Amino acid sequence: MPDSSRIPVIIGVGQSVCREKPASVADLPDIESMAAEACKAALADGGIENATSKIDTLAFIRLVADSLPSSPPIFGRCNQPPLTLARRLGASPAHAIYSELGGQAPQRLIHEASNRIASGESSLVLITGAEVTGAMKHALRQGWNIPEPALIDGEMDNRDTGFDVISQYELANGLTLPPDIYGMMENAWRHEHGLTRSEHRRRMAELLTRFSAVAAQNPYAMYPTTRDADFLATPSADNYHVADPYLIGSVAQDAVNQGAAVVVAS
Repeated sequence: MPDSSRIPVIIGVGQSVCREKPASVADLPDIESMAAEACKAALADGGIENATSKIDTLAFIRLVADSLPSSPPIFGRCNQPPLTLARRLGASPAHAIYSELGGQAPQRLIHEASNRIASGESSLVLITGAEVTGAMKHALRQGWNIPEPALIDGEMDNRDTGFDVISQYELANGLTLPPDIYGMMENAWRHEHGLTRSEHRRRMAELLTRFSAVAAQNPYAMYPTTRDADFLATPSADNYHVADPYLIGSVAQDAVNQGAAVVVAS
């Protein structure tokens, strides 16, 4: 029979966002600062903001920039993100994890944390991730010279599986960017349902305008603006083509500065 005192529970969640365009290098948000802000919010949400010393496991979602060989290290590359974050939070986790690449990583880590808690291996687990691609792009446009991060010592559970998210077949056929691959699927679905390109684009726009209305009310949205269906369905300077059938307003945005965190406990 399971130990009722070891039931895993999500006790706190937190988010962070930075929408302002930095005026100087000193104002640029970094990955650890965005993650730290989200972690502090999650700990406060769980009523344990003073319990950082009790965090026994800290997991950090792998950055895309740390997994793609062609990605330029605009901010340099922190050699051990979970340990750098732990130091910033004042935590000393016995187990520091740097996850594999992929959108499945957050849910997989929550599942793993739950199993560790249920088995008695862990008591308080902090899972977090952040991106500052918006700041990186802004720094590039400004031509700013970004200082290299300090290297730190320590051991972490590095789950880098190498660059295996794209096959050689996909590379040979130019199928490397998500909008291109999803666009093929989208057009196959459109053809199967007998829709013209304009009909399908209008259908997408009517769905996404409802999403944007929700985002406009979310204090942690990077772009809290309601877009109507006409804007989302019509190519323009502000809603340009990305990959058929997508315009920029109908794909996920990478130029964001956001963080999120989850606390799992018994």
